[in-house]
Amino acid sequence: MLANLASQQKAPLAAIDFRIDADLASESIDQILAQAARQAQQTGNAVCLIAPTPLAIDRLNHWVAGLRASGIRLAPLSAMLH
Repeated sequence: MLANLASQQKAPLAAIDFRIDADLASESIDQILAQAARQAQQTGNAVCLIAPTPLAIDRLNHWVAGLRASGIRLAPLSAMLH
């Protein structure tokens, strides 16, 4: 419904595919980031919303370090707007 409204209004829209909340353990964060990577490889993109906690940032930095080998590139959210 929101996608239809955005289309009718010719407004950009991007949906959050994955959320990393402040109360997640490192293993959960790693699993979500792995799911996001799989989706990005399969569909061409994945949008993650990440709580800016020290643990989440640490796990994100670790994940980002391995992206180059997987062929995945980070992009600003504005690049995902349709």
